[in-house]
Amino acid sequence: FLLGAAALVLGLGSLWVRRPEGSPDAPSESTLDPEIRSSAWFFVISYSFYFWGELAIASRLPLYLTRTQGYSVENANYYLTYFFIAMLVGRTGFSFFKPEISRKAVIFTSFIATILCSMVGLLVHPIGFVIAGFTLAPSFPFMLGYVKILFPNNAMKVTSLAIATGSVTIMSMHVIIGTLTDRFGIAFSFWTIPITQVLGLVSIMLHSRIFNKNR
Repeated sequence: FLLGAAALVLGLGSLWVRRPEGSPDAPSESTLDPEIRSSAWFFVISYSFYFWGELAIASRLPLYLTRTQGYSVENANYYLTYFFIAMLVGRTGFSFFKPEISRKAVIFTSFIATILCSMVGLLVHPIGFVIAGFTLAPSFPFMLGYVKILFPNNAMKVTSLAIATGSVTIMSMHVIIGTLTDRFGIAFSFWTIPITQVLGLVSIMLHSRIFNKNR
């Protein structure tokens, strides 16, 4: 816990550390046009919620299966392997298959499907978490592609901000899930997966309604 907390503090500090003026590597948020700064942060937070779900399953699924389902370590690791295979199939498939719906619709569908799959994993059978690998797969590439539509003149800056915020999200996830697991158990902490996906869906819908009604 202490190591995770220390990493979180360092990660948060990296977002606000001052760079020399004119530096090409200056933090994206500080150089964003003021009129799109709020929109960029809102979108980046939505991206972070997605990232939480993916990394929570990827890093904690074997622990969840061994402690709550009585699986052996070997079988639990098989499920994790299947999760990554499902994600690989999803990412590879969407790289060749171009859906006839908008990027926004794909992102909405991905969030909704992941919520349903994670609920199946928690309440019915762990196979739901494996399928979630497939439903999570399109979110990352399509959200990055959506950035180019939402912020055509600031795409690189917003992408850099999303990556930096994603790093903080990873550290926050490890600290928070670790703490919840220590206090309440891994089954309780896994409920953060559907919760964060619901928050991600709501935030991306609000972003669309508030900032980009026609995109």
